[in-house]
Amino acid sequence: MHTHIRERERIIRSYHCFRAEPVFLTFVYLSTQALFKSYPTMADLSLSISFVPFVSYLLPRTKRLIISIVTFLYGALLAPIFHYLWIYQGSGNANFYYAMTIIMSIAQIVFILDFIQAKLEFDLIESNPTLKEQPHDWNVSQQ
Repeated sequence: MHTHIRERERIIRSYHCFRAEPVFLTFVYLSTQALFKSYPTMADLSLSISFVPFVSYLLPRTKRLIISIVTFLYGALLAPIFHYLWIYQGSGNANFYYAMTIIMSIAQIVFILDFIQAKLEFDLIESNPTLKEQPHDWNVSQQ
């Protein structure tokens, strides 16, 4: 019961943050749901990634997209190798699949957070036209 209340609070907070972009909010919800499933599948991941064309205007602002794509590919390549080692060679166990799930979860976390950061940066620049002329390095401290 207590976790349902927390989940509702998170949904309400994220809704207020991204209420102008319901497609982006759907993308974030689907990605988060795929991340926190007990037994994640590639279909869950595919559903959330299928929303990327709808938020493609954020792609130039993403900073760690290559890292997450390479990690997704690494995890996808590990699946058949681990299956072969476990089933045919008899030298693996279920911990191999657990390791692959962790790798895919790390890639999803980087993927989701990269798009959320890109969206927040996009909204900041759109709401403050004076920032369009300035460089986009937000980590530089003023001297």
